[in-house]
Amino acid sequence: MKTCFVLLFISINFLCFAQSQNSNWYFGNGATMSFPNNGAPILGSTTTALFTDEGSSSISDINGNLLFYTDGGNVWDAADVVMPNGTNIQGYNYQGSSTQSPIIIKKPGSATLYYIFCVAEGDHAPNAFCYSIVDMSLNSGMGDVVPASKNMNIFNGTSEKIAATYHCNGTDIWIATHDLNTNNYRAILLTSAGISSTVVTPIGPIVSSTNQSSDGQGSMKFTSDGLHLAMSNLNNQDVLDLLSFNKSTGVFSNRLNIFNPIDAGGLYGLEFSPNNQVLYVANYISSELLQYDISSGVAATILASRTSVGTPFDRGINQLQLAIDGKIYAAQRRADLPIGVVNSPNVLGVACNWDNAGFDPLGSGLPSAYGLPTQLIIIPTKFNYQNTPDEITLCKTGTETPNFYSSYPVNNGVFSCPSAGLVFNTTTGVVNAAASTIGTYTLTFTAPLTGCTSPFFSTYKISIITCTVLPIELTVFNGISQDDHSKLYWQTATEINNDYFILEKSADALAWRDIAKIDGAGNSTQINNYSFNDYELLPEMMYYRLKQVDFDGKKTYSQIVALQYTNNNGGFAIFPNPSNGIYTIKANATILSYDITDNLGQLVHTGTSSLFDISMLADGVYFIKIKLNNEIVIKKIIKN
Repeated sequence: MKTCFVLLFISINFLCFAQSQNSNWYFGNGATMSFPNNGAPILGSTTTALFTDEGSSSISDINGNLLFYTDGGNVWDAADVVMPNGTNIQGYNYQGSSTQSPIIIKKPGSATLYYIFCVAEGDHAPNAFCYSIVDMSLNSGMGDVVPASKNMNIFNGTSEKIAATYHCNGTDIWIATHDLNTNNYRAILLTSAGISSTVVTPIGPIVSSTNQSSDGQGSMKFTSDGLHLAMSNLNNQDVLDLLSFNKSTGVFSNRLNIFNPIDAGGLYGLEFSPNNQVLYVANYISSELLQYDISSGVAATILASRTSVGTPFDRGINQLQLAIDGKIYAAQRRADLPIGVVNSPNVLGVACNWDNAGFDPLGSGLPSAYGLPTQLIIIPTKFNYQNTPDEITLCKTGTETPNFYSSYPVNNGVFSCPSAGLVFNTTTGVVNAAASTIGTYTLTFTAPLTGCTSPFFSTYKISIITCTVLPIELTVFNGISQDDHSKLYWQTATEINNDYFILEKSADALAWRDIAKIDGAGNSTQINNYSFNDYELLPEMMYYRLKQVDFDGKKTYSQIVALQYTNNNGGFAIFPNPSNGIYTIKANATILSYDITDNLGQLVHTGTSSLFDISMLADGVYFIKIKLNNEIVIKKIIKN
């Protein structure tokens, strides 16, 4: 068959690296996580040499392959071997544990040089803020800490916090810290020439040092757009600050004090949601995950929004870290505890969906301890055509309108194309294919920040080709949310060389997975109806799309259908369903008890916990009878 495709190429090196540099996490007592293809995490390497209570950092290449990792004291290469000159870095092993001891930053304009910025533990003078340089072109490509650029002092007298964000030019990088015994926020600028400037902003309370182990502890994080920074501090003083940041000048301003005295001595990790409007803070003493709506910009309003959205396990919650899958992960410091996760961090209240047992590093055998890797966070804006991020049919007829899927707000963006021949609207991105010249073009979208040229952009490589035949005429694709499943249905009027359909599902309309394969009609000129019931219900929004595959392997995509799970039981749900045997009960009422029976009515399991496990039972259909404090609910569950 004849058709044409537009392939998505994230062709600008910065964007590729920004997406992939945080693909591998090395942290804690030998714990690792990997995020292949920016998707859900899997277990990483089991041979890591890292063993740290708190800070760490790791970095990967443009393809998501690990380059090296560090605890701020030693530097290990991708083979888990200490690099030449890679010991006695002035972070973790210099004078003890540091909350955010290192952060790895690639030098702007360099293909091989990486800076490791370190902050030493707060109760050990001289409290050095320093850097070392790794050259990946040395040691047969495995990297070497450059002797002449090791432990280069920037400032003595720093707290244990460090964060980084991009300059307005989208190339240079600001690294921020907070001094001890002053109220100074400090920002240094890394450029292609190295450290070029230091900007000190005296604002807020003094973070003092009295030679206590908790002096200077806490965390510092930028929003993904770099326009705001939050800082927590344990003791001397207890601090929870929210500030504005000028990405051009490096100056902090508009400091908001959002500390609540009931959190004294407990605020440790913090992180912003991908949309930059929600702040999460970990109180490790009360073992609470706190959420603040910062969108108002008013301290009293932000304080009033303080909400406990999750109660971690009994030994506390520490560092928080946003991952490239758009979720926030939480360190829970005990060998038998998994990593917690906020599944929908942009959502206010308990609907953000905190999960105590979100990810289990190495079967709970190696804990996260207090820390997760400190990283430079970038969430690029993504756009696509016909609701598909990888390939579309775009013939030289009509027009095509882009659709945006991004956690970063898309406002006042500009489309541009360096070559003549592509006819498009620079504001809306609508491509007039019929008026365009046959050929291949690169269309770029840039979403500027206030006063900035933003690093948030994405590109398409667009091919305009004359097309004569489309694979299918899809007249209907829709869905409906029912009591215990989602029903997807679609209809075709004609089909040409249609081998099969793949029904895909996503929780965020970005990362997709296959859930069903349905054979097509091949060649047909009559109406064909298809449907599929999805029993895996998620508590948040669910997105579906169809991938149509020809006999020659070429693919086209449908528009996206969004469904919100609803039911008739007042906020009651069991998910995932079907599952491999582990289910969660979500109910607004108290769960008193439940009984699970098989198809013959025989009792096979009982319990009272909202999390239950029947993985030991045979695959099949079961019925659960749940006694709540206000009603009894009976549901069908499927184990497979």
